[in-house]
Formats: sequence, C-alpha cells, structure tokens
Amino acid sequence: MRRASLILVSLVASALLSAPTEAKTPRAVRGKVFLSATPIPDTGRRVMIKRFSKQKKAHLVFKRGKAKVWKATMVAFLKRAPYPGPITIWWYDLADKASFKAKEPAYVKSVDVKGVKDLFVHDIVMDPNIGFNKKHTYKIYVGQIVGKRHRYYAQGTVELQH
Repeated sequence: MRRASLILVSLVASALLSAPTEAKTPRAVRGKVFLSATPIPDTGRRVMIKRFSKQKKAHLVFKRGKAKVWKATMVAFLKRAPYPGPITIWWYDLADKASFKAKEPAYVKSVDVKGVKDLFVHDIVMDPNIGFNKKHTYKIYVGQIVGKRHRYYAQGTVELQH
C-alpha cells in the first residue's frame, strides 16, 4: 500500500472510533409525530423507540374526555437536532384546504426546551375554544422558526372525534 493510502485509512479509522456510540433513530420513526391518549413519562430514547416503532402509522383517532377537550402526550422523533431556542408546534386543519395551501395554521404553540437532540416529548391539550373541531383531521408539524424560515423536523396527523 502506498503511504497516502495508509494515512487515509488511519484517518478514517480514527474518525470512526471517535464517533459517538449512540445509534441513529430508526427510519420507522424518524421524522414522525406520535400521540398517546395515556400520559407517557419521558423514559428515554431507547424505550420510546421500542414503543413506537411497533406502531404501523402515525395517524391516530382521538375521542374527547369528560372535560370536552382532547388531551394527549406528543412524542416527536426529530430528523435532526434543533437549534438552541424554542420548539414550535403547528396544527393545520386539513378540512380547510385554502389555509393549508397558504400555510396558515389553525393553532401554533412554542415550547421552551433545553437539551433536545432527536426526541421531543410534550403534553398537549386540544381545546375547541382555541380552534380545534370534532370530526376534523389535523396535520401536525414540529420544528423551529430560524430567522424567517420554518424548519420542520417531524410531522404526523391526528383525527379528533366526538
């Protein structure tokens, strides 16, 4: 082998050995938002991946509780680590095609978080008083506003029933 080839091989080997040992998020869940009607404690990345990788699709149907609101725990597996700053959640009503096309969300919420790498867990309440309607389907995007651009890291859909 030539000396240049040996140097290249040693550089690649050292880069691989110094890489973090944490595995990448599997494709089955990467970039997806999952919702659970039962509260989920943030038990860690590995447990969350195991729980939601078995779920066939991210589209869920929710029924209202006694309080007449839809409560859920959102688990978003982000495509990439976010920039420092708040995480933003956008809900788009798919029944209103004009506002979806114009990128006008039905509801927006920003959450200040620290230390989020590729897993975002947050309890949400979807209330009819703030724009959520029964028998409507909502597209959910999780991301950030960086400068003036919206950067989406995960998405999913939820259907709200009576």
